[in-house]
Amino acid sequence: MASAFPKPQKRGKKPKKRLPTKKVRQKKAKAKCLALWSKIIRAKGACVFIGKLVGRKWHERCSTPLNAMHCLPKGAYPALRLHLDNGMAGCGEVHMYYTKHPEEFGILLRQFWGPEKTEEMLALARTQIKIDYEAELVVLEEKAREHGL
Repeated sequence: MASAFPKPQKRGKKPKKRLPTKKVRQKKAKAKCLALWSKIIRAKGACVFIGKLVGRKWHERCSTPLNAMHCLPKGAYPALRLHLDNGMAGCGEVHMYYTKHPEEFGILLRQFWGPEKTEEMLALARTQIKIDYEAELVVLEEKAREHGL
């Protein structure tokens, strides 16, 4: 009995697996760096906003998990994306509030950092640097070991 469908051709040898390109390696290293940065920031402890005025009410306890927050946004200031001084631990509720109210967060940040530190961080933020995520990953892994992670 003849088949209505022709027999498929045999495949040749499988191509050798190529090593990932530098761009792919950097992309994977960037994701690992951000995850490690987040772990280090959250390891600092509890929400830094407990006992402070958030919006119009006092933040007395957290109802959501702890988040690692970038003080200066990582998209607008890529030079500070992995800088540990540019992070603080805050619960998800506070993180969302200040994401929606950046002006209020700017005022709070100036109080939190002080004028000298604020100017120092803004000067760093204005630098145009290309981050080598593979090298940065090594540095962050060392910092994580120091924090016991």
